[in-house]
Amino acid sequence: MLVHGENRDYIRMTVDCQVSWRKIGTEEVHIGNTKNLSGKGILFLAEQEIPIGTVLEVNVSPENDVTPPLDATVEVVRIEIIEPGKYEIGCLIQELKS
Repeated sequence: MLVHGENRDYIRMTVDCQVSWRKIGTEEVHIGNTKNLSGKGILFLAEQEIPIGTVLEVNVSPENDVTPPLDATVEVVRIEIIEPGKYEIGCLIQELKS
């Protein structure tokens, strides 16, 4: 299905807000910044490299009261080094939490 010039099932929305994430099985929470979000995935910036295949719990916290937060389990499917200590992490949403 072709939507807004993209060959994707879901439209990507540009989002600029905080995301907290942690690897499943760990307690250490990290903070990043969301770049975009769709019905199937999320792209965010992180200060640490996260290997492809890693499963994370993420929480996206919009700065307004109109947009609800997003809590989900995701799998890292892409990583790109933007600069030393700055990584773009692409994830596929596996499960939305209520």
